[in-house]
Amino acid sequence: MQVDVTGVFRQMIILFLLMAVGYIAGKTNVMSLSSNKNLSKIINCITNPCNVLYSALCNDHALSNGEVFQLLGIAAALYIGLIVLAQIVPPLLRVKQEQRNQYKFMMIFSNIGYMGIPVISSIYGSSAVFYIAIFIMVFNVVLFTYGVYLLCGDGKVKIRISDLVSPMMVCSFLSLIFYLMKARAPVILTDTLDTLGAVTTPCAMLIVGCALSTIPLRDVFSNWRLYFVSLFKLLIIPIAGYFLLRPIITNETVLGVIVAILGMPVATNFTMLSAQYDRDQKLAAAAVFITTLLSVGSIPLLMRLLFAG
Repeated sequence: MQVDVTGVFRQMIILFLLMAVGYIAGKTNVMSLSSNKNLSKIINCITNPCNVLYSALCNDHALSNGEVFQLLGIAAALYIGLIVLAQIVPPLLRVKQEQRNQYKFMMIFSNIGYMGIPVISSIYGSSAVFYIAIFIMVFNVVLFTYGVYLLCGDGKVKIRISDLVSPMMVCSFLSLIFYLMKARAPVILTDTLDTLGAVTTPCAMLIVGCALSTIPLRDVFSNWRLYFVSLFKLLIIPIAGYFLLRPIITNETVLGVIVAILGMPVATNFTMLSAQYDRDQKLAAAAVFITTLLSVGSIPLLMRLLFAG
């Protein structure tokens, strides 16, 4: 399956322009971090879950049940691999001891919700959102266990059941059940899910843009280590993942989705959790900014190098 690289680049430009609107809205006080918080709740609790449910209820079942469980296992294995890799990169970059866990977090957790869903659905269609849902289930478990352990700083993992049993987690699990059962829903329900899910992309990009507007650009571009993190995260890891998984995964769409997921920028959760656990918030915000900005070019480049044929 060849990917329309021109279409991918066009979609990334659209997403970038949406982020730019959010950036301007933040700078002019039309939007704020408090409005971001409310919009984030809408996305996490309503629109993204609707996207996930729609993907399971309204699209052809391209994967067998066995392939679904294989994908779940691959997702778990990839996160284990990222955790191992994250131990290596900070010492190579001579990161200060007090920031090493934050750099580990950057290497492991990507923005597969806010950016992953709109970007991948634009490349492969709404049916591919179900594949992301499988990764989101694993992502949430790892994020609120090992991710919190990295940032809390006191050696104790503070796991809250409410974090693991979120609307997104529940709907991802339900979508897995519906997919395995080949369930279908009435058209009126699926149209409602589709309409609500369509709100995700513009809202998510506005949130990212507004958040980026709070960061002093001088502080962002002066940290040379973040460029090496971006190189690893946006290009080296997804390319390595492609060659590692190509002999295992015969479904070209699934392979493309995984590569795109591996090539997403640093998760926006990074800034929120860094604030919650009193880590370096400027570093977290700068990492999100740099990797998000560079991903506008890196994702189309990945698709061009690996899938344009």
